[in-house]
Amino acid sequence: SSPGALGEKPAIISDVKPFEIPYFDHSEPLFLSQSSQLYLEAYILMTKFDRVYVVGKSFRNESSDFRHLTEFRHAEYEGFGSLEDILIVQERMIRYLIQELVENCEASLHFFLSDEDFKALDLPAGQFARVTFDEAFSELYRESKDTKYHPDSVTVASFDAKAEVLLTELVGDAKPVFVTYYPLSEVAFYHAVSPSRPTR
Repeated sequence: SSPGALGEKPAIISDVKPFEIPYFDHSEPLFLSQSSQLYLEAYILMTKFDRVYVVGKSFRNESSDFRHLTEFRHAEYEGFGSLEDILIVQERMIRYLIQELVENCEASLHFFLSDEDFKALDLPAGQFARVTFDEAFSELYRESKDTKYHPDSVTVASFDAKAEVLLTELVGDAKPVFVTYYPLSEVAFYHAVSPSRPTR
């Protein structure tokens, strides 16, 4: 869980709102699936498998925006490994999905994307950019001079969709950007703690 004074609750228990639904005359509250993450983590701890994945429906009780929908197909992977191991898995998966979409769904992509956006799907070779959360805010502040990105007031609440787009333009070199080491006190309880950076 997130750090705090003894007896204090973590700042954020979960990063999604439960989606409760009525289900006939069931007396206990029922919720739509938001993620299989905790089940997958328990599974690899109780079996001989060191990595597992699932592709399933997920629902979020929050307004849709261009980053995610209220209902979506969720591809989740859990496995043992270092942060770098996990980033490599994610990068390979992103490249594979984009390649499959470009090769097999080009007409559909052109319906939704401009020619410029479609060309951007041709990701250049080389590792995706990697920046720490603190480095990201330094870059955002240097470029925008917006006080909400000032390194002295780093907070997850300020890292919005606009910041993500700007950061990608600044350091991505036309590739996605991995942002690592978020403030531990502001992330959900299931985030791993780095031994070398215990507050991130």
